[in-house]
Amino acid sequence: MNEMNVQMDYYKSKETGRILLRQDLEIAKEIYGDMADMDIFEKIDPPSVIDCITHARNFVAVYRYREMNGCSLPQAKDAIRKMKYDMRKANRKKQ
Repeated sequence: MNEMNVQMDYYKSKETGRILLRQDLEIAKEIYGDMADMDIFEKIDPPSVIDCITHARNFVAVYRYREMNGCSLPQAKDAIRKMKYDMRKANRKKQ
């Protein structure tokens, strides 16, 4: 079964607008301890795939796509690759 059963918690940096997964925050806390300022992150509703593409690392967009569509990892990677290509192509046409 390719369906993803667990929905992730998503956070957004109040300073940079970057979207992160809860695991990213936990890793930062482990690395930086008390120096990690967790107050700059706010929990958000699950973002759109487009928001993940523009404001997160690629794997977050792939994960969100799989979460929404219940597809395999290769299918999600291909879909994100195509979406990024189409977005770049659309931006070039605007210029």
